[in-house]
Amino acid sequence: MEQYEYRHDLTVGHAARTVAMALTWHLNSMFFQLWGKKFAEFVENTENFY
Repeated sequence: MEQYEYRHDLTVGHAARTVAMALTWHLNSMFFQLWGKKFAEFVENTENFY
């Protein structure tokens, strides 16, 4: 029984880590898309000054 519980915890831990990694990747890609758009707008605005 103890071995089963250990394996179960390992599986749950692995699943949680996978979900956390996927969520982190998703948030990072969203953040970089947003930052990229803001940066592009900033570059366009600075080009207008010259």
